[in-house]
Amino acid sequence: MRHENDRAVTAQHKIRPVKPNNPLEIIMKSVNPRPPAPTFPRTFRFAYCFASAAALLTLGFTSAASAQQTFTATLDGKPFESDNDGITVVPETRSGTVSISARTKGFGAYPPPKGFSDRVSIMCPLPKAPQKFSTVGSGGICTVRWVIAGRSMTDADYKTTPNEGEFVSTASGAKNGSVNFTKVAGKTIEGEFSVELVETKTKRTVLAAGKFKGIDEQYGSKGFN
Repeated sequence: MRHENDRAVTAQHKIRPVKPNNPLEIIMKSVNPRPPAPTFPRTFRFAYCFASAAALLTLGFTSAASAQQTFTATLDGKPFESDNDGITVVPETRSGTVSISARTKGFGAYPPPKGFSDRVSIMCPLPKAPQKFSTVGSGGICTVRWVIAGRSMTDADYKTTPNEGEFVSTASGAKNGSVNFTKVAGKTIEGEFSVELVETKTKRTVLAAGKFKGIDEQYGSKGFN
């Protein structure tokens, strides 16, 4: 009797066999097996990240390159041209002024070529929108200056050799002149000028006219508006 009960208990605790999978499921798995997840070597992942970063940098440089500064003028009947590296725009919110300076094309490179460059500078009240300013008379609040073969503090003969010529719009004798800012948006400023310039020593009067497009690239600056 005891042996029969033991056999009954043993039969109850036997592990039931696992039912076979659904035949349809077996067929589907054999026809469409799930592919393993792709794995890439570490060097491949690094190269992919590097290529992506390079693409973003190239896009940034392309955008920066498309926003070129320009400055062209006719000074005393002679053409003057600067380039992107030779133009500097500085809006000064504390004094409420903006200065735009340009050197002869090529002299903004490093190292600069031998010789001396001409420099043209414009100093005006800081505009928030397109605005025209006078350079002469009681309403003359803009200054245009032209220095021929200007020496800088880095030149060896800075203190001993004077500039070959310096003309300014606010000197006595200048009768006509204005600076017209035609576009003031964000960090970009565009405009034109037409002024009489007077040589500071000989008092000779010359005409100067030109156009410019500048970009405020000062660190931390908020631009013009």
